[in-house]
Amino acid sequence: MAKRADAKKEKKAEAPKPSPEDAKAARLARLSAIRQKMNDSSTSNRKALFEEDKDLKVNKKADALLERKQQEAEFELEKLQAEERGEDFDRKRAWDWTVKETEEWKEKKERKRERESQSGVHDMASTAQRAYEKDLAAFKPDLETYEKDKETGLHQTPSFSHKPTPEALDRLVNGLTKGDKQRMKRRKQAGADDQHATYISDKNKQFNEKLNRQYDKYTKEIRDNFERGTAL
Repeated sequence: MAKRADAKKEKKAEAPKPSPEDAKAARLARLSAIRQKMNDSSTSNRKALFEEDKDLKVNKKADALLERKQQEAEFELEKLQAEERGEDFDRKRAWDWTVKETEEWKEKKERKRERESQSGVHDMASTAQRAYEKDLAAFKPDLETYEKDKETGLHQTPSFSHKPTPEALDRLVNGLTKGDKQRMKRRKQAGADDQHATYISDKNKQFNEKLNRQYDKYTKEIRDNFERGTAL
């Protein structure tokens, strides 16, 4: 037994040691295997999170759609029941609003209107709406001729031979000419050859000018710093 133990010790002692290159290669192989496992685990986790998030989004959309359909069904059912009872559905819905809720809604709308009027800044849609209302107020239709044409048309078959009167055409031409003159006048006053154009159309330029009148007092110092190159 002692001889066998001595022989094993001799074999172990005689086993060659790995070279530094082999040891380095073995370490790199183990490191590469560990990194591969980490990458596989990370990819798997990302896929799981993506699928979970996708399921949550689908569930949220499905729940929102189901809730909306349920509300629509309840609305239609309530409307049908009111019609069967011979009730005014819109009036009945108005009863659901308390006096307090109605007053709060009116106050909210009034506060919003005051903020818009005090700010002095409106979007281009509001500007276009005011311009349309102004043009509509300046329009003076010939109601007498309109009533005559309508009365005559009731007793005749429809035709496509209607033509505007010369007076109406003149009024249209005069209105277009007046608008063109006003636009040209504004262009000359503002200077058609601006060195730093910050607009894409006349309407956009007018809107930018309104913004400047409102906020120049706050942004002047910042713009001056940028021009001097001292802005942070």
